[in-house]
Amino acid sequence: MAKKICFVSLNSKILFEKEQKFSGGAEIQQFYLAKFFREHGWEISFVTGKIHDRVESDFRIFETIEIENFRRRGRLFRISRMSFLFFSLFWSILRSRADIVYLRGFTPVSALSYYYSRLLRKKVVFVAANDKDLLPEKHGKLMRWAMRMHRGVNRVIMINKGQKHLTDILGVKNPIFIPNFIQPDHRVESMKITGDIVLWIAGFRPIKRAHLFLELALSFPDREFVMIGPDDLNDIEYSQSIRKHAMEIPNLEVYGYTPSQELDKYYRRALCFVSTSENEGFGNVILQSWLHGIPVISYAYNIYNNLVKEVDNREIFGIVTPDHEEIDQYLKRLELMSKDKRRENRHYLNSYVKENYTLETIGSKYLDVLESLL
Repeated sequence: MAKKICFVSLNSKILFEKEQKFSGGAEIQQFYLAKFFREHGWEISFVTGKIHDRVESDFRIFETIEIENFRRRGRLFRISRMSFLFFSLFWSILRSRADIVYLRGFTPVSALSYYYSRLLRKKVVFVAANDKDLLPEKHGKLMRWAMRMHRGVNRVIMINKGQKHLTDILGVKNPIFIPNFIQPDHRVESMKITGDIVLWIAGFRPIKRAHLFLELALSFPDREFVMIGPDDLNDIEYSQSIRKHAMEIPNLEVYGYTPSQELDKYYRRALCFVSTSENEGFGNVILQSWLHGIPVISYAYNIYNNLVKEVDNREIFGIVTPDHEEIDQYLKRLELMSKDKRRENRHYLNSYVKENYTLETIGSKYLDVLESLL
């Protein structure tokens, strides 16, 4: 009998549509993990939002509701839609006949899915996609109560080592560290890096704190800055404000959503990558930067928690600081570095990523967890 796993991920519906728009890193991670599991004998199902113009898939798909911003709709509409979601979630998980339910991120949907799964006597794997998923103070009263699910799931997976102390506080037993993966692009090794821009790529969302990158660009008018990302449809005012102010900064180029295959030309120009996020789980753009041999300047998120193996010289990977003076000194060190040393560092970063973060390596760790629960 085939082993079965069900991914509950409403936003993954984008990946099953012919006209694929912007999808987050979490959805992409789940999609490729599902393909990897299928290649190793697992039967896969997805519980998603309502799909438009659906493509054929080897996965079983269970659709729930239209994904939209409920805050802009009336109360009666919200109640009716949420009621339907509650029912369709339960029915979808039941029909999946899964041995294991995979949940990524702590949301009302994942919390409800956990309690449904336990009611249906299914095993549950929970992935803390962001540090916020493990911080009770970041949630309202009801969700803080629901956070007890972290102690009830069969396995909690941390995607950075810094989450260990948070799981300890919550009383989680035996969490396991499995980072995100990346698909190596062999073209990267032969790319010529010019190193003439400071690069930022993220959604224009408050949690990504794009305004801090604007401040950085203003502080260094002699440097060239590039920021790329889609608007936040749940807070379009913030996104529009960022774009408006960015247009007033002469040494800053701003672009909207850009497909991943078109980002190479910006990575080729990057001296370094900047992350201004308030917190992350495991930033996929950080892995992308390292794959391209580009160090990362992080304002808050500890990039060293992403490292699978300890290294002798952490500064090759980047620095963690919001201080503009420290950032300026780091950029100057990069600029003064010889071409041979830059090439050596790029090769080291690229090799480190390909050795430790491939789908084969990370997927095998997940399979070990899943097999242990059967």
